[in-house]
Amino acid sequence: MSANPGHRFYINAMFDRCDNPASGRDGGRHGAPGNVSLNDGSAMQSKGKQWIPDGKHLVLKLPGGGGYGEPAERDRALVEQDLIRGYISEDEAKEIYLREDPE
Repeated sequence: MSANPGHRFYINAMFDRCDNPASGRDGGRHGAPGNVSLNDGSAMQSKGKQWIPDGKHLVLKLPGGGGYGEPAERDRALVEQDLIRGYISEDEAKEIYLREDPE
């Protein structure tokens, strides 16, 4: 999000789960925290009035929800499906879901 050239604008930020991501439940992992920044990487506050300078873009990375259940107990077919869809990497499948290399 950005203003018209030559103008700045302000936001009244009210973004949740940036400092305290969602908790996992019954062994699930915590969700990813949200992030508010400018396109040059400058950090912004998740709450309060802030100016977005001329020529800059507001970047929002929305938080993720917490997981449910022990990842290692997830159905193997669902882990494979997540891999195919690109939701997780090979390394994540091995480290988080304890997936063994296919023979």
